[in-house]
Amino acid sequence: MKGTIINRNGHWYVKISMGKDPTDPTGKKYMQKWISVKGNKTEAETQLAEIIHEREHGTYVNHSKLTLGDYLNQWLTSYVAHNLSPTTKGNYRFITKKHILPSLGNIVLSDLKPQSIQMLENQKLESGLSHSTIIKMHNILHESLQQAVMAARF
Repeated sequence: MKGTIINRNGHWYVKISMGKDPTDPTGKKYMQKWISVKGNKTEAETQLAEIIHEREHGTYVNHSKLTLGDYLNQWLTSYVAHNLSPTTKGNYRFITKKHILPSLGNIVLSDLKPQSIQMLENQKLESGLSHSTIIKMHNILHESLQQAVMAARF
């Protein structure tokens, strides 16, 4: 992972390369994260070192405002549209829009907890949704969030 410290008009920023954009179907677009640092260059260097360390050890959390709903829509448009059969693609879209987005779509991705997913699955089970549909719903969340984690590490 690469990072740079930049001084603009007396304000310090840490610019971090976040790797390739997983939503870009061409695979050519790279993402960057800019973090404003209060303090001097030494504090910016410390913050950059901490972020690099967290990313290398898989503990970095990107505190963006991206919701699960926005991410799933991007994922359905980019990954699912190009990598799955038309029938599977249709099933993923239906289950996501009918069962996942109404309950979890407004949660900020970094705030999503396993308990939220478990509560959704329990509610769907109690409402009479079939086990196979709940398993498909779980698999969609697992696969999409696994890709989100991989994208955040690179």
